[in-house]
Amino acid sequence: MTTPAATLPHATAIVGALTAASLAAYLGEADRAGDGTVRVPPYVVVHVAGGAVHSEDGSDRGVLGDPTRDIDVAFQTTSVGVTAAQALNVHDRTVVALTAATPAVSGRTPLPIVPDGPPDRVRRDDTAAEPLFYAVARWTWRTTT
Repeated sequence: MTTPAATLPHATAIVGALTAASLAAYLGEADRAGDGTVRVPPYVVVHVAGGAVHSEDGSDRGVLGDPTRDIDVAFQTTSVGVTAAQALNVHDRTVVALTAATPAVSGRTPLPIVPDGPPDRVRRDDTAAEPLFYAVARWTWRTTT
């Protein structure tokens, strides 16, 4: 039996795939400047829900004989821009970078990243000092040993 896969290396690999596509990408939240202010968009933030062992029958018990071999990592990307067009541009570039991507995770064999349903519409966020726009997409990524 294998050791259950850790989620953090998967999250780091996702951020790395976005960075390799020339996107400013962050895990959990955008970097802050020395004065505590949030980075100026455009950028994409990756939110990882954590990994779950996978089973063909949906029972989350894994495969027969090795229940921790496969892991499904559910995550979302939040593409942020100063304008709706900028948020859409970041979203489009994120989709190109992630759809069917297979980022490397040490000791794991990646399957292609797949979208998990259609993306949300672009929304305006007025809670920041200056209004921002964002678009959310959800993804699933399976790796195995």
